[in-house]
Amino acid sequence: MNIGSYFDQRPDAVGLWITHNVVIHCFGCNRFQGGQCRKIDDRSTYVNHRWINSHGGPLIFCSMQAASGWMGITGSSVKSVKTDYERACDSFSYLNVIDSNMSKILILGDEPLASTIFHTGHDFTIARWISCESLMVSEIALNDIPIGLPEIEKSVSMHIYEDESIIFDSAAVLHESEDEMRVKINPGKYEITTELFDGGHRFKFLIHRLRME
Repeated sequence: MNIGSYFDQRPDAVGLWITHNVVIHCFGCNRFQGGQCRKIDDRSTYVNHRWINSHGGPLIFCSMQAASGWMGITGSSVKSVKTDYERACDSFSYLNVIDSNMSKILILGDEPLASTIFHTGHDFTIARWISCESLMVSEIALNDIPIGLPEIEKSVSMHIYEDESIIFDSAAVLHESEDEMRVKINPGKYEITTELFDGGHRFKFLIHRLRME
């Protein structure tokens, strides 16, 4: 994929910046509402990845049931001497699965990177921002993730028992979470990879693909 080739595009007549059939920004209203621009027309597809951050600790991904029992910095959902947040911080690999209140929690470990989750065909993908020139470059890159990226860590398995899951800050409890992202996902056992999407000086992302086993 040649990212540089997309930057020769210009706003069209209704003020939309079109790149690779993706609306990146609307110059007419200068903002988006409810996931799409107010002036978007039906000739184009708009893909927007909303990024979430933690306050310095790892983000976690889990079912809503597991999230409701997660105690963050306030205590332990598994009656451990460590808080749930401390257990999450003990994860030094990119991915780790731990117990919580009769369910499983996926820890997005190593560095606390801004993250997003989105549907890709029959699977889901979690992308984690290591570096990138701009949000526009990230939109273009994540709309065309190659198959066969190098896996930099052994994949993990996790069973999801509900049809709704969430990413949020491991330091928080669910009802006080300031930044979160919820997705509808089919229940089942998933293999989750850790891949490096390296665009040189333009961008670098960790890619976790969730594939049902």
